[in-house]
Amino acid sequence: MMRLITHKLPQKIISLVLAVVIYFIATADQRSTSERSFEVPVQVIDASPNASQRDVSDIPKTIRVTLSGPINRLETLEADRIEANLDVSNLPAGRFQSRLEVIEPTGTRMVSYTPQVISGLIDRVISVRFPVKTTHLNVSDDEIFRFTTNPDRVQVTGPQNRVESVANVITQPVAYQENNVRQVTVVALDAQGHEVQDVKLTPRSVQVARVDVGTLPVKTVPVRLAPVNDRFQVLSASFSPKTIRVLSTPENLSKIDSVQATVTLKEGTYVTPARLTLPDGYTALDRVNVTLSVKAK
Repeated sequence: MMRLITHKLPQKIISLVLAVVIYFIATADQRSTSERSFEVPVQVIDASPNASQRDVSDIPKTIRVTLSGPINRLETLEADRIEANLDVSNLPAGRFQSRLEVIEPTGTRMVSYTPQVISGLIDRVISVRFPVKTTHLNVSDDEIFRFTTNPDRVQVTGPQNRVESVANVITQPVAYQENNVRQVTVVALDAQGHEVQDVKLTPRSVQVARVDVGTLPVKTVPVRLAPVNDRFQVLSASFSPKTIRVLSTPENLSKIDSVQATVTLKEGTYVTPARLTLPDGYTALDRVNVTLSVKAK
């Protein structure tokens, strides 16, 4: 037995040493550790009984998570394998702060994550029906266009603070031919004319028909700001639209070359509707908003 063990013993020892060296070289990457950071999506958990009627907003979409572990494990790890859970189940509606729970994958160790506490808003989901206003690209000084929409109202659903900011629901502006019917997307706008995000419109589009074109005595004239009082100085005024259509008799229309707009003045920069001043016998066919920059004297 001893003879078998000692037979070519030096060669056996050298072979064993070489095998150990080769093993350690081959597994060096597996044994060495490193750190890597990931942008991990935040998952909202809401197990409250009325979760379908609640909306969570104003939270970051991702957080930064740093893990340590074997190099080959970190190099092949995808961010969606890391869990970043925000549980709002027991939180009431309103502003909140809650700590995140981050679960690292097997074979890695948590180093850090930021932010650890997230602020946000839990809002009630509501639905409100709005009439649809038609906008179009048809341009004419002497024609009045009439449109019908089907349906003539749409339902806007979303967080209460978003839905309550909706001032109008309009059709996207397109050109129409007489007796032409088009399927047109609708958009929710706030009082400043900006699209309101994070709301759902049902239906998302409506049928719009141009059903009548009439030729009337109409003239397009520019809008000008009426004289202001001595307490304020208007630094800038921008009209939307800059011109309006005025309906009257041909004789009256020959006498008018502009329309004065009266606005309520206050210090600051803001948007306000204009009150159009027209003599008797004239009718303005458009509404005007004014963007003002005003300072007190």
